[in-house]
Amino acid sequence: MDMSSMYESPMDMGGGDMMMQMYYYWGSSVTVLFEAWNTQGDALYYSITLAFLFLLAFGSECWSAMAASYRSSVKPFRQQQGMNINSYQTIVGTKEQNLHYFLCALFYTVKLILGYQLMLAVMTYNVGISIVIFSGAFLGNFTFARFAEQSGKETVNSVDDIACHL
Repeated sequence: MDMSSMYESPMDMGGGDMMMQMYYYWGSSVTVLFEAWNTQGDALYYSITLAFLFLLAFGSECWSAMAASYRSSVKPFRQQQGMNINSYQTIVGTKEQNLHYFLCALFYTVKLILGYQLMLAVMTYNVGISIVIFSGAFLGNFTFARFAEQSGKETVNSVDDIACHL
């Protein structure tokens, strides 16, 4: 099989042919996340897309800092109660513990969703989209990471605890 033909031919995605962009390019025609979100070369629509993705990356860092701040603001329950906890209480937990872990799981899940959507947007290989996402993440981390710190030192659950998830 000729290896060069694999990269030039369309991919059969179960309903039609589709060419996948596998190199970085600069242009205002891009499809982001959904087929309906196609800028089709419209500069205004492309600019709005860039602004939205910048704000999404910036907001993702804000969300991450809020999650880290929340996790660090609550004392571990075993230290807080100061009593011996049996295995049943460890498994089932109290109402306060379950609420705390539910909120932590909610913070984590939203952060994961935001990160993967931003990753998929970067995978369009559009230079403008990549630049605004990385810039939004940089400025968001620069702005909000200080709020995830407690008493001047970085907490155990810092804003960077999930480095692979934007």
